[in-house]
Amino acid sequence: MNNICVYASPDYAKPIAIVEPVPAALLRIAEQVGEANASHEAICESDKVRATVLAEMQAAGKQNGLQGIELIQDVVLSAEEWTPHNGLVTNSQKLNRRAVVERFSGEIASVYEAGDS
Repeated sequence: MNNICVYASPDYAKPIAIVEPVPAALLRIAEQVGEANASHEAICESDKVRATVLAEMQAAGKQNGLQGIELIQDVVLSAEEWTPHNGLVTNSQKLNRRAVVERFSGEIASVYEAGDS
C-alpha cells in the first residue's frame, strides 16, 4: 500500500480502510482473480479485487494480534494517487485524514451499508 487511512464510524462496530494501493501489487491481485486486463480504475472498483485485499489485510491483522472489532470490516481502494496537490497528504507526505474521509465519503457510506446486508 502506498497510503492507508483507517476510518471508524461512530455508527458501526468495525473500522474500514481507505487504501491507495501500489499499482504493481494491485495488478498481481487482479491477475489472481482473473481481472488483469482491466484498467487501474476498474481494478480498484472490482469486488473480487477488493475482497482479496480485505482478506489479506484481515489475515495480516490477525497475525499481528488484532481481534474482533479491531479488524477492518471492508476496504475502499483509491485509484487516485494521494498527493499534496489534491490535498490527500500534506507537503511532508503525512496523511490528511479529514480530506481523505471527505473525498471518499460516498464510498465509505456504500461500504458500511453493504456490510449491513
